Amino acid sequence: MRRAFESVLDDCLSHLREGAGIEACLARYPEYAVKLEPLLRIALRAQELRPVEPPSMAALAAGRRRFLQEAARLRQREALPRVGWLFTLLRPMPRGVWARRGLATTALTVLLLLALLGGGVMVASANSLPGDPLYPIKRATEQVQLSFTFDPAAKARLQNEFEERRREEARATIKAGRKTEVEFKGTIQSFDETSWIVGGITVSLDANTIIEGVPQTRLTAVVKALSQADGRLIARRIEVIGGKPKETPRPTATPLPTATPVPTETPQPTATPQPPTATPAPPTPTPKPAKAKPTAMPTLPPTDTPTLPPTDTPTPTPTATPAPPREIKVKFEGAISNISATLWVVEGQEVRVNADTAIDEQKGRAEVGA
Repeated sequence: MRRAFESVLDDCLSHLREGAGIEACLARYPEYAVKLEPLLRIALRAQELRPVEPPSMAALAAGRRRFLQEAARLRQREALPRVGWLFTLLRPMPRGVWARRGLATTALTVLLLLALLGGGVMVASANSLPGDPLYPIKRATEQVQLSFTFDPAAKARLQNEFEERRREEARATIKAGRKTEVEFKGTIQSFDETSWIVGGITVSLDANTIIEGVPQTRLTAVVKALSQADGRLIARRIEVIGGKPKETPRPTATPLPTATPVPTETPQPTATPQPPTATPAPPTPTPKPAKAKPTAMPTLPPTDTPTLPPTDTPTPTPTATPAPPREIKVKFEGAISNISATLWVVEGQEVRVNADTAIDEQKGRAEVGA
């Protein structure tokens, strides 16, 4: 029953966006007229809202003072004991808890908004898409859910659920042909210079697209894009989470042929040095030395120098030529995530194709997803 009412409400909101009146919507579903009318009037009023300039810091401070004064007055009243704990969230706190104070303020704002507009607004915003008036309420409600989920495992499951919801919203926005901003998170399945596939959604790139990080398949990316009326999604910013830059492989040096060594000349035997001539002992000095004629020193007979036998020059061992790399045939199967004229991506593995590649389409057509 609840799902049926949500579908009816979603259909009426679509007609309101196209210019239909409330009466026409109520006439289409008279059995839900009582529940539909207040919600449709709120949605119609929300469409008329226009963004206003944010107040200055002085105005915010003055408004905060007035709010705290009113909160203190309400705490003293016995007629409203149920909401007294809400206003204690905004009491002055030490500087170390300012972050928690901002969280409490956000949660209080959403709770007060839901209390003023009624629980039907939460139901109405559940099916809203980016660009709808109630979409900010949907996102704020999700943030409150995450803030008050303290179990790590439950919080992770809730986060994954919201991420899948963002991707479904992006697909619905593309299908509807809306021109609005979308944001989602998913796994990079393939990428090239013109388009990426993230979480099963194709995103086109242009000259204004900003890419942060090094793209790699199987990494996670956060995409902020603008949907077009023709169903395309133009990326404005893509942030790659995790991963390290791939190192460029250094080219392997090709071994040069070893030069044939030149034979070394056989060294000639060196002459055996002759023994030195004996030096005569210095003469004993006398008081009156007489001049003596120089005596010829005896010459030793020449000694025959032995001839050394020639030494054999070692023959150099030839260097082995490295064998060329051999081709290896491999076979694997998987889902096709990208196809181009020169490159396929199958199960995350890049495969180059050329004019000699044989493509057998007897069992099915070659396309993304096959």
